[in-house]
Amino acid sequence: MKPAFSEPATDRTDDELPADAVLDPLSIYQKSEGLLRRQLSALSPWHLVNIIRVYGLSEEPVAVLRQWPASVLIATIVIGCQRLSGDV
Repeated sequence: MKPAFSEPATDRTDDELPADAVLDPLSIYQKSEGLLRRQLSALSPWHLVNIIRVYGLSEEPVAVLRQWPASVLIATIVIGCQRLSGDV
């Protein structure tokens, strides 16, 4: 049987893998910070990490973000939204 690919796939870091965000934190933040915090608290940590990545809310590598508790991830998202909205 002929191989499907001509060579092995290149190694990729977690930072290079595509991420999807389940919500737009900026849109929700503009309605209410409390609403954003409530909606974020219902999400799993990996969703929170993806939101941070998609919206560029932290410079930290994914491996570091994955070590943070949900409360710190939520704070990072809220602070990022405040910064992007010019509230800080």
